[in-house]
Amino acid sequence: MRQAKLVVSGLQGEESIEVLQEALARIGVEGQVDLTTGSVEVAFDETDLTLEEINQVITGQGYEVM
Repeated sequence: MRQAKLVVSGLQGEESIEVLQEALARIGVEGQVDLTTGSVEVAFDETDLTLEEINQVITGQGYEVM
């Protein structure tokens, strides 16, 4: 498992946490959203996914990866 911490713009409230964590779970990524730092810690199998694919899922939810 590879882990990465992404800085994400636009995260606000509990709904952001739920929406983003559900979207990441659909592609097999464990995501932990931290509203205080505006970041998302992800854990994923890099034989199945790339960090770029994870970034696309996040931006597809309306957030910006910095």
